[in-house]
Amino acid sequence: MAVFAGAAAWAAVDPPLRLWPSIAEISADYRTEKGQQRQVVLGEGVRVHMNTLTSLSEVQVAGKTGLRLIEGEIAVTLPSTAEPYAFLVKDLVITARSGTINVRSDGTGISITQIDGKADVTFGDKAISLAPQQMVRFIDGVLKMRKSVDLSPIVAWRRDILLLRNSSVAAAVQEINRYRPGVIVVGSAQLAARRINVVLQLDDIPGSLDAICRLTGAHATAVGNYVVLS
Repeated sequence: MAVFAGAAAWAAVDPPLRLWPSIAEISADYRTEKGQQRQVVLGEGVRVHMNTLTSLSEVQVAGKTGLRLIEGEIAVTLPSTAEPYAFLVKDLVITARSGTINVRSDGTGISITQIDGKADVTFGDKAISLAPQQMVRFIDGVLKMRKSVDLSPIVAWRRDILLLRNSSVAAAVQEINRYRPGVIVVGSAQLAARRINVVLQLDDIPGSLDAICRLTGAHATAVGNYVVLS
């Protein structure tokens, strides 16, 4: 019974394969479900665009109201202000005074991309300043150095588009699974490694499966919303 209770507690905190929301996500101030987006306006004109499967809460950071991204993806647009605005993502602290920042936290790590304006990302005693079109990644407890990136695929979700450029089928399916009900599984390593370029409409995400099959010649075996590509 003790083992079962421990496993149940772990599953509530860190659900396997993200099959259900964690306790922290359920208790968040703002949430979106799979395939849903939401926009919220917070104090001092801070605008937050929430992507699919996202949860966040307002918290106190250094005595001021800020945000904590629990899981998911947000684009935060800040008005020009003399006081820096701070928000937290896992063990990272992001501070900025203006501009738009895209932050994504999922099973692969954390990506922070400066769309415009400037921001600082701090982890422990390490700080990295971001200029427009720069990204920093946080993976396995390490804050990677910033790099310049193409913003198009990063901001596409705000226009209801999933833009995949030279993406492996495995990565493409991982993205589609964020929005589509059920789960798609790639049945072979060879198919998973295939590279594709495709533009998908988020308001027609069921059609994305047909697009992948047309591009790769894969066959889809479906049981309800659960699909195996082979």
